[in-house]
Amino acid sequence: YPVHGKIDIINRTDKTSILLKGLPDRFKVARYHSLCCNVLNNSLIVTSETDDKIPMSLEDKQAGAFAVQFHPESFLSEYGRIIMKNFINEFVE
Repeated sequence: YPVHGKIDIINRTDKTSILLKGLPDRFKVARYHSLCCNVLNNSLIVTSETDDKIPMSLEDKQAGAFAVQFHPESFLSEYGRIIMKNFINEFVE
C-alpha cells in the first residue's frame, strides 16, 4: 500500500549501526517509498525496521555501504540531522 511521504515509527535492530549511532530505539521517519526488500546477502545488516518487519535501513560495514528507506532530511523525520552528521563524520574528512 502507498506510504510515500507518510510518517512511520522505526525500530533500531542493530546497536552497532554507524548511521543510527546515538539515536533512541524507536523514532519517527518520513517514508521514502512503498517498496520493500528481502535481505539475501549475509554481509548486509538490517539496522532498523518497521513494526511489521519491513527493513528501513541497511549497512554493509565491510563495503562501507549504507541504505535508508526514509527521508532523513525531511522535517517529518526525527533525528535526520544526526543521521546525516553520522554519515559525514564517518566518510568525510
